[in-house]
Amino acid sequence: MSLTADITKFEITGLDAKRFQNMVERSSNIRIDQNSSITHVNPISETEGVLAFRFCVNYAALGYINISGELLFTGPAQQITESWMDKGNIPPETANIFHSFIVSSCMVSAVLIAREVKLPPPFPMPRVNVQRPPPDGPEVA
Repeated sequence: MSLTADITKFEITGLDAKRFQNMVERSSNIRIDQNSSITHVNPISETEGVLAFRFCVNYAALGYINISGELLFTGPAQQITESWMDKGNIPPETANIFHSFIVSSCMVSAVLIAREVKLPPPFPMPRVNVQRPPPDGPEVA
């Protein structure tokens, strides 16, 4: 049985960020891990529910960004909640919908927070390699 859900509202309820190194100490090669976790699911009605989440970006020994929030969803809320209560997780197809939305929504905030606390962006920046153009050709990046 497929349990699909639509997200109707998203809200950040908490932010926490910390950089452990001062401005003169800089690390060059930093491991950056991101993850999202569902912390609680509550039904509002048969077809509506609230899901609490936490999104974390860890910069090894450099710092962290934690974002917590809630989202309102429509779908088989009672069944999703029962799965959460019984097994401690929700069906994979529904979890994919929730986690994809959480990550894509929180990543924008994490980029802005990282800039404020002087942490690197929470994802690898693309490298640009400008090549020498042929004598009469256009510049290529």
